[in-house]
Amino acid sequence: YITMANSLALENAINETRNVLQPLFSKPKLTTKLLTKPPFRFIHDIISATIKSTDFPNGYFTPDEMDSSNFKDSKTVKI
Repeated sequence: YITMANSLALENAINETRNVLQPLFSKPKLTTKLLTKPPFRFIHDIISATIKSTDFPNGYFTPDEMDSSNFKDSKTVKI
């Protein structure tokens, strides 16, 4: 159930997220569609790009966690 206030709050959060993060990297593009309901891989790509750009939080994730090929698409796993 989405109200007008919730919709406006989400729009504001998406714009703020885009304004803060997009200057740090060129890919992935922070589109409204992806930020509204972000898939895991998109979140992983944002974290990876942020670490690559800022070196923060360097060392927080293991090399296996930083390698996106270690994560399977949930749709494939379920089949």
